[in-house]
Amino acid sequence: MPAPWNRGKNPGGPPQWDGSDPPLRGPKRTGPIRAIVPGDDVEVAREIARLWDGLRKLARRVPIQPERGHFSIKVVADDTTVTTGDGKFIFTIPADLNGTRLKDAQAWVTTVSSSGLPTVQIRNITDAVDMLTTKVTIDASEYDSEFATTRREIDTTKDFVETGDRIAVDVDVAGTGAKGLGVHLWFS
Repeated sequence: MPAPWNRGKNPGGPPQWDGSDPPLRGPKRTGPIRAIVPGDDVEVAREIARLWDGLRKLARRVPIQPERGHFSIKVVADDTTVTTGDGKFIFTIPADLNGTRLKDAQAWVTTVSSSGLPTVQIRNITDAVDMLTTKVTIDASEYDSEFATTRREIDTTKDFVETGDRIAVDVDVAGTGAKGLGVHLWFS
């Protein structure tokens, strides 16, 4: 790979950048880091290369576990009052989420409950188990469950899903006057 700093194009003058990526390996620093003087382009390139190499080494040591699936589900239309019942929304787990676990669940409404806590349970119909030990609740006069007084808890013995598992959103408490229920589910 040709050097990104090409002195041949401008002999005797400052180095010229040829537009390529900086080298991935730079000199190892044994002493304190010194200030880079403006115009010291070669040193800037070396410092960038050294830092880039360090980041690459770090990235190899730290596994990244991205979220594999996020479902945003509208369970009850915005102009419809929330009512209780099992299986208000049912979906199946797609093949790309096979072997994942439910990591979080949240709920929201578009019209708040004046009293009572809209409460949601996530149920794996295929395995006949509730996936939450503490259900998702939305406090009265609040729009979502993020800051609910009672925090939802995933049952870590029942959070595993496989391709084709049927998952249900059950509404156990409707609240008073709440409309437009939705849920967010994260699997990884």
